[in-house]
Amino acid sequence: LERMRSASPADETLQINIATINEEFGYASLALARRHSGSSQAHRAHILTARSYFEKSIETFRRFRDDGKLVGIQAKKVERLEKEIAECDVLLSKAP
Repeated sequence: LERMRSASPADETLQINIATINEEFGYASLALARRHSGSSQAHRAHILTARSYFEKSIETFRRFRDDGKLVGIQAKKVERLEKEIAECDVLLSKAP
């Protein structure tokens, strides 16, 4: 998908799809962090990975929101992702 985006940087549908995939990878990584809460190294690594994916995703959704291209539930993605990033920061502050 990244190669496709490089070849077609103006393809907004592709950009949204990649942002959505990054969001889902973030949720999957956060679930793995919760599952590995007993292992501080794995726990922290998964939280950092989740945060990174959420950051990649939110950049695209912010741009589309600011351009007025997100409506309905998609327009709330930025707010939801901001909460997930904040949650990652809380989890990181508590992680050993």
